[in-house]
Amino acid sequence: MKKSKFRYVNVQVERDLRKIKILETPTLLKRLYLNKEISLDYYTKAVDTYYNNIAFKYKERSQKAIDFSEHKKEKRQLRDYQKTIVDYGSTFKSFAIFDEPRLGKTPAILKLIEKKELLNKKIYIAAPGKVTENWVKEIEDWLGLKAQIYKGGIIKEDTKILVSTYNRVSISLKDILKWKPKTFILDEAHVLKNSKGVLQRLTKRQKERRDKTGILPINQSILKLAQAVEHRYPLTGTPTVNSPEDIFAILQLLMPNTYTSYWSFVYYYFNVKFNFMGGREVGEYRDEEKRLEIQELLDYCSTQHKQKDQMKWLKQPTITKQYIELNKEQKELEIDLIDNASIGETLILDALEQVTAYITLVTNPKTLKYIKTNNIGAKNKYILNELERQPMKNIGIFSTRKQNIEVLKKIIDEKFPDRKTFILTGGSKNEDAIKIQKEVNKKNKQKGIIFLGTIGASKEGISLQGLSKAYVTDQYWIPGDMIQLFNRLNATTPENQEYFGEKEIVILHTPNTIDDIIQETLDHKKSITSMINDYKKFIEKRKGER
Repeated sequence: MKKSKFRYVNVQVERDLRKIKILETPTLLKRLYLNKEISLDYYTKAVDTYYNNIAFKYKERSQKAIDFSEHKKEKRQLRDYQKTIVDYGSTFKSFAIFDEPRLGKTPAILKLIEKKELLNKKIYIAAPGKVTENWVKEIEDWLGLKAQIYKGGIIKEDTKILVSTYNRVSISLKDILKWKPKTFILDEAHVLKNSKGVLQRLTKRQKERRDKTGILPINQSILKLAQAVEHRYPLTGTPTVNSPEDIFAILQLLMPNTYTSYWSFVYYYFNVKFNFMGGREVGEYRDEEKRLEIQELLDYCSTQHKQKDQMKWLKQPTITKQYIELNKEQKELEIDLIDNASIGETLILDALEQVTAYITLVTNPKTLKYIKTNNIGAKNKYILNELERQPMKNIGIFSTRKQNIEVLKKIIDEKFPDRKTFILTGGSKNEDAIKIQKEVNKKNKQKGIIFLGTIGASKEGISLQGLSKAYVTDQYWIPGDMIQLFNRLNATTPENQEYFGEKEIVILHTPNTIDDIIQETLDHKKSITSMINDYKKFIEKRKGER
């Protein structure tokens, strides 16, 4: 099949005129034609090539050519849309799967690399710690092959498939590169979020660690590994295309020879301005045309299946908001933060640190490091009352704050000693998640379970379909993370949907506070830079109201 081409176009980066490689998508080709940079004949042929390529995703497949039902150990068959991934993705050297959670990216990518005849070459898979064991199991189930979990050290030459955590890639990068893998699969590729690519600036702490140990940050290590292999396969839910840091890092992993300059990429697609400190701030897309170009690029080099199209039996959780006002002490702390940029006797001048402190203040003042108080906040008081009111429901409680979850767990254990409670945070062991999942999802009509988890630890690698209701004390500002979290409650099969029933998610929201800024960021998929700018405007507005 004839593939679409990349071409160089000019982009003005401040005083420099640079060239950037751009896929010949219909939007770009139309602009080039209207500017008389290409002929009508070239335009029509190139547009046809693009649409012929993506149309391949939807063509009828030959079941004889792609029969996956005769596995020796277990007869497992791909769904039709997964076969589409295998068919279409196999025409690329590297390919991305951006399907929404629960659509089976793992079996699809395994059968894709089988069709590409890559199984006899070395394969490295980096994944969240909680799912490394699952990768080993899926490789055996779908491919009939043995994979090993890599925990460091020299790798034997005859080893074919390794699975590890992201952190292991960072710690053991030199040994992995010496092993010379040919294929790299990055599960949950949004781990690269807020990365400006392989040449991103290091923080002072990261520089000190690199100079002392030679170890690079996880982002850089993953991208270095991607540069060294022939075939790259990032897997994640639909990426946040409004955040240039997020999308650039994934594109650089997918096509490292094409996406080499972060700022050239940003200046081509997004508005950039300088703040009063002289720093560059990235805004919205330059225009609708640029947004379309990004989408057309993703349509070409990835699949982006939606749950609503492929799992029509699935009933998504009902998401509602419960508005809760701050209590008296929280209001006093908020006034101090807004008027004086301080909490207690501590000045907080950095805007991001202020945002973090503000979220903690609104969620649970007891966990603020700046003061001593026993005030757990109005939201947590509400949750405790709800638990008392609903003794027979299986309930989940989620927060971005580990300390908040730990404080709640201690109170709940004392207040509700007869209820079975579980906790999952970033410090939990991988096997804990597996045990919790089994207990929460038992089909024995058990009632009164309380699951407490941080959003970071609960958003991937675990099914919580046995919960009937969930409360979110504070949302994380990255849309993909919240979507992943909500999907943890979804049923995995039509049978489980019928058994566990419909779910409800309640977001606890305190109006006219940082909660409004976070919600705005999620609704419009804004970058962290835009969120900080919105926060600064919000603070000035609140000061003016006083």
